[in-house]
Amino acid sequence: MAWIRWVRQSVHASCFALATLFATASIAHAQVPLIVVSVTELDFGKLMGSASGGTVNLTDGGVRTTSGGVTGVDLDYFAVEIEIMGTPNAKYVFDEPRKVPLAHPTGGASIEIRAVDCNPNKRGTLDTTGRATIRCGGALVVPASPLAGLYASTVFIDFDYK
Repeated sequence: MAWIRWVRQSVHASCFALATLFATASIAHAQVPLIVVSVTELDFGKLMGSASGGTVNLTDGGVRTTSGGVTGVDLDYFAVEIEIMGTPNAKYVFDEPRKVPLAHPTGGASIEIRAVDCNPNKRGTLDTTGRATIRCGGALVVPASPLAGLYASTVFIDFDYK
C-alpha cells in the first residue's frame, strides 16, 4: 500500500469585465471591479491507495467519502471556498474545469480529478453588499497501485459579471 498526499490546489481567477461602463441616455454607471479571493483550496487529504484503485469524493460542503481500494487516513481535507466581491446585486457566471490532472513531483505519474462540482452551479447574484461565496468539491480517481507522493495542480476558474 502506498501513502498518497494531494496538495491543495491553487485556484486562480481570470476576471473579465473589470470596469464595464454602461450608458443610458445621459446617465453612466461604472461597475466595480470583480475581486476573487480563494479562502480555502481543494485538498483531498492524506489517502492510502491499493492494488485495486478507487475514488475519493469531496462534496462542496466538505464531506469526504472513499470507495474501492482507497482509504482516507486523516481529517485534514477541504473543499474549495471562493469569495467574490463586486457591484451589489450584479449577476456573475463562472466556468470551472470538469477534469483536472494532478501531477506527481517526479513527473512519472498523474491522477485526475473528475466531475468538479460547485455550489452555486455556474452562476449567481452578488448580495446587497456585493458579496457571494462559491464552494467546490470533486471526485478524485485513484489508479491501482498509485505512486506515493504529493500530487498537485493549478486550477483556473474564469469569472464574468454584469
